[in-house]
Amino acid sequence: MSLSRVRKIETIATEMKTDQQGLNPQLQGYGPMAVLGSINRSLAIQIQKLETLVWTANANLSIRTATGAALDALVIDRLPEGRLEGEKAGGFVVMGRYSPAPYQIVIAAGTRVSRPVVGGTSPTLYEVVEETIMEVGESSVVVNVQATEAGEASNAPAYSITGFIDPVPGIESIENPLPISGGEDPETDEELRRRYIYAILLPGRATPTMIVQRLLEIPGVTEAAVDTVGGGDISVIVDTAEGLFGDHDAIDAVLYDNIAAGITSRGVLTAQIKGEEDFVLDLGDSAGGRLYVRALGPIPGSEIIEADYLDVLGRERTATVVIPTATRRGAGFPMTMEESDDRATTVTEIRYEGTEAYDILVGLGEWPALFNLPESVNVIVYVEIRATQTAPATLEEDLQVSIRDYLNSYRIAEDLEYSDVFINAIATNWATKQLFDGIDEILVCRIVAKDQQISNIGQKITIDSDERIRSGAVQVTVI
Repeated sequence: MSLSRVRKIETIATEMKTDQQGLNPQLQGYGPMAVLGSINRSLAIQIQKLETLVWTANANLSIRTATGAALDALVIDRLPEGRLEGEKAGGFVVMGRYSPAPYQIVIAAGTRVSRPVVGGTSPTLYEVVEETIMEVGESSVVVNVQATEAGEASNAPAYSITGFIDPVPGIESIENPLPISGGEDPETDEELRRRYIYAILLPGRATPTMIVQRLLEIPGVTEAAVDTVGGGDISVIVDTAEGLFGDHDAIDAVLYDNIAAGITSRGVLTAQIKGEEDFVLDLGDSAGGRLYVRALGPIPGSEIIEADYLDVLGRERTATVVIPTATRRGAGFPMTMEESDDRATTVTEIRYEGTEAYDILVGLGEWPALFNLPESVNVIVYVEIRATQTAPATLEEDLQVSIRDYLNSYRIAEDLEYSDVFINAIATNWATKQLFDGIDEILVCRIVAKDQQISNIGQKITIDSDERIRSGAVQVTVI
């Protein structure tokens, strides 16, 4: 019997008749009211039920054919959060009176309001999210509401919520001047199946190259770099037009979807705690981000960590975090920074009285998929040349433009080598890729960056994985 489909009752009964008459050609009486026909049909019904059970059990063993609760059980190994339950629509309504309130009116959390029946469907219910008070003398108040059930059906157009399920004494009207939105249906079997299959394939495909490719597909992202830093950690640097304070949802989504299970995009490691009063600072700085603390071992009891940090404006600020009891190794927690829109560059001091070990990290996005913007390394170049008698009048300006453009062409984490600058931007015009006309001799070439100076072939300045070279002051002297 093939389990590709369940046979029809008539098919089973016909096959039984054929088999029986093959054994005894004299058998007759297979009509609807005949004895043999009735017996075969009764058996065929039971056989079909067994086939249905076998087919269903077999289908529920495969991620490609399982449905409902059986599919939920199969996906839990790769998708521990299980089926996405959908989202409840939310927004606000305005509750009012036709005259100023003579007394304080309390609108309790959980108070239900409704959108009337639409096209034969049941009314959509919404409930007040938090207690709201209409003060004496007021005639209207804004109240946050949320649908009682998830689903796209809980979205409502403007001015469609008009009724109370739980009347509020003193309130005489209700309306929603703006749409109620954000409702999403629960994940279907097919959507869950696709997400699971993608998660299975992902670990083999989540290479740095693939992550970079996905990031570069985001509008506004001009460059991205991904490095493996060991211990299941990667570092992700993204140059985006959104900057430090823009909308990074698209980057967050790419990292969440493309980083393999068990891998942490840690951001920049800026400090470490190795035990009581054993702190390591200045491990790294960043272009700016939020601070996170990661436990390097299991934490049996609750602990408090406080850190001073420099923000992008150079101000010294303070951040704190409470580590919960029974924290597992590798868990990360955001620190509460002095202002919600602060962006830290580095940690300058730590106050901690425990004995456990932690990393302090800085990055944008959400743990465990942090990323950083590239940190600019300004490069100062001084060049002195002797020109030929036929040198063009624009030689000095052309050299400055060539050096600036070449320095600004560097990519994230690319080291600054003296010979590269000398050959590509000074001896050669970076724009035309032709030797400069009019240079008799290059007398001096000094390059300064990161408090280091190089002036000879073979020297270089090492650039960190989250840094990128940018042109600073360029001085060219022609004699």
